[in-house]
Amino acid sequence: MKLSNRSQTIIKNTLLLVGVSLFMQITGGCSRPKTVLLTGYWPPTNEMLIPFSQDAELNPVGWQGENWQGSGYDVVAFFPTFPGGTKVNPKGDGDFEVDYQDTWSDFHRVVRKHRPEAIICYGLGHGPWEIECNARHLEVWRNDFLEPTQPGCFCGFSKTYEDGEVVPLTLPAEAIREAVSEVVPDLKVWADIDGDPGDFLCNYLTFLAADYQIRNKRCKVSGFIHVGPKVDLETAKKAHEATLKTVISAIHE
Repeated sequence: MKLSNRSQTIIKNTLLLVGVSLFMQITGGCSRPKTVLLTGYWPPTNEMLIPFSQDAELNPVGWQGENWQGSGYDVVAFFPTFPGGTKVNPKGDGDFEVDYQDTWSDFHRVVRKHRPEAIICYGLGHGPWEIECNARHLEVWRNDFLEPTQPGCFCGFSKTYEDGEVVPLTLPAEAIREAVSEVVPDLKVWADIDGDPGDFLCNYLTFLAADYQIRNKRCKVSGFIHVGPKVDLETAKKAHEATLKTVISAIHE
């Protein structure tokens, strides 16, 4: 039986309404929040990011990064753990182990999934809260803890980099320095304008993040912060939260 034009229109409109209703249920009636990606390595930089992990085993209290503080940004964190301590187990277990190949694969996996608008990487260093301003490409890196001990191919980058070539980082360093200093005035916060994160995993991960930003216009900010070993966990959490707020404010502008 052939339907009238009016009946066909009613059916089309009904199907459209059903589709819209299903979409609203799936998305919660609004667009998906944008994402800030956090990574950490050795303590305290892994421990201070636990509230932002979506892994129930690592974060049994529950993920606190959903639409963080009403900012419109989901904040997700990935980091290794070190059963037995870093002296016994310096490579760590889980995401972003202190290993070039593991870091490469984990980084590309999480950026494909989350498509971050900002990437803040942390690692243990002299600190106490050292905001790095440059990443540096190296042909030879310090050996990691598991064969193969060198990164290998830098495939899929935005260009071919020369040995020692520097890529500027884009964290709002001065604004972070001011914000963290206000929250934890006893913590030395500074921007390393002339240096880089070194010749190990910190610089390697920073370089991956910097090149990702170059290749993806969606990503507005990327960078690295070295945290000193004597920074206690509560201080690190406060400093990180001030850093995160500053970065989100900067990418809103």
